Parts: sequence; structure tokens; C-alpha cells
Amino acid sequence: MIPTNELFGSGDARIRLDALFTYVDSFKFGALEIAGKAFDGIGGVTSKYAATVTGAYETEKFVGQLRWVYKSGANQDDALFGNDADAGFNTPRIPALSTFDLSLRYKVTDNFSTTFIVENLFDKFPPQTGTGTFEQANTNTSFYEPYILGRSYTVQATVKF
Repeated sequence: MIPTNELFGSGDARIRLDALFTYVDSFKFGALEIAGKAFDGIGGVTSKYAATVTGAYETEKFVGQLRWVYKSGANQDDALFGNDADAGFNTPRIPALSTFDLSLRYKVTDNFSTTFIVENLFDKFPPQTGTGTFEQANTNTSFYEPYILGRSYTVQATVKF
């Protein structure tokens, strides 16, 4: 956390940057290497790279933050019919997931605060993928879950007793 008076010479706010990075070198299911792959049969995508980065501006009464979530894409499994062009599923690679969320929290009193959240800020929708055919959504719902419903809004109120 960096106080704004150290950056700009004035102000009582803080700027915060949090980051979490993940790299999967190898992940085996029996003898089958699944790191960086998507599978129909066992479901899901095992991304080799993932990151969550959050930037925030904070004062005593206000917190605004922007969060970026990234998961690398994966090669699609050929074992069932992931790349079978005759079946209409010619998606050799599951595209990466990249989404942004915004949250704004205001402390009205010492005992009451409100929060407004926008998930999937840029209203992205998932691509059609062959590994999603078992999930009735024509996409890999476990991987693209943040995109499934498009942009969503949440309003919260917190009361402390």
C-alpha cells in the first residue's frame, strides 16, 4: 500500500496493488498430462498460467477497486470429438479467459456501509467450444463461468451491531 501523499505530495488516500500468479508445469490424471488442455470426459480446463491482479484506491470512507482475472487458454482434447469438423466442433484451442470486475464501497457511518459491484465489466460472452457440448451451453461453462450471464450487478449493505 502506498499513501498518496508519498506519490503526489498531498492527500490521505492509499493506492494498493495485489497480484497472484500461478504456473502449472505438469498435472497428470493417471498417465495423462492435462496441464494446458481441455477435456470433454473429465471436464474443465487446466490452464498453465493464471493471474488475478487487483488495483485499489482507498480512503477512510471509500474503497474503489478494479480486478483483472486471466486464465490461459488450452489445447482441446481430441479423444472424444473436440476437433471433429464433421460434427461441427472444430475448435482446436480454448481461448483464454480475461475479465474485469469493479467494486465501490462507501462507509456511510462506523456501523453501516454500502458496496456496488459490477462483474464482467466489459460484458464479454464465452466462445462456443467443443468441450462445452456436454454442458448444454455450447461452451465450457466451468472455465468461462464469469462470462456466462454477461455483465452482472450487485448492491450490498453491511450493518455492524
